[in-house]
Amino acid sequence: MSWNITKHATPEYAPQYGIYKDDSRSDFCIVRGEDAKTNARLIAAAPDLLEACKYAAELFAANKGCDDWWEEYGDPRLKKLESAIAKAEQE
Repeated sequence: MSWNITKHATPEYAPQYGIYKDDSRSDFCIVRGEDAKTNARLIAAAPDLLEACKYAAELFAANKGCDDWWEEYGDPRLKKLESAIAKAEQE
């Protein structure tokens, strides 16, 4: 499944983008406002970003407690990844 964005025919002062799945061209959601294009791209990329976060969390968890680096750098990053994953998957 692939998510895409399209710019709606709106004035430049009121940008609006639609997010749609694969080739459906039926908007799943509409994003409006000053940061509409950036936010629409972020929403369309969300499934890939979630997958990347899960992969990174697995790598961090596999090296948990390996050395001094872990306490200062690894553990806080793993916690941020786990928090972001939980936020994305909450029902």
